[in-house]
Amino acid sequence: MKKILVALVLALAFCGTAFAETRTVFNFTIDVPADWVASSLAGYDVLSSPDGRSSILVAITLDPDRPIFEAAEFQFEQFGGTGDIQPEGDGYVFDSINPDGENFFWYTVMYKASILEQGTLFTMRMTGDRAQLLAIAQSVRLAGANR
Repeated sequence: MKKILVALVLALAFCGTAFAETRTVFNFTIDVPADWVASSLAGYDVLSSPDGRSSILVAITLDPDRPIFEAAEFQFEQFGGTGDIQPEGDGYVFDSINPDGENFFWYTVMYKASILEQGTLFTMRMTGDRAQLLAIAQSVRLAGANR
């Protein structure tokens, strides 16, 4: 009985990613739920849930010389970060509030792209379910590149 309960809990924990698919959007790939919509906003790539409650705005920069924590600190200051910058996966996450009072959280991660031999900095502004969005954000990579 205990093993069945553990299996059920694990199945429920992964059900949010069970319907995800790897999609190439603009010039990166990302694992998102199949019904999410890709669009562009002010020159940035955006992925949104159908109900609009969750979204990820993705900015990509080639930044070969900047250490990832320095990039996160710069963005923390630039975007009005609140609280502390916290390590998360291969990158860093922090919270911010925009001038309209909307709460966002940001995830910054750097990958070395073997194609470009440069650092590729991904910055993602997210709103919605934090755990789900961080899992999605950690799947992003430059199209055709290795992590």
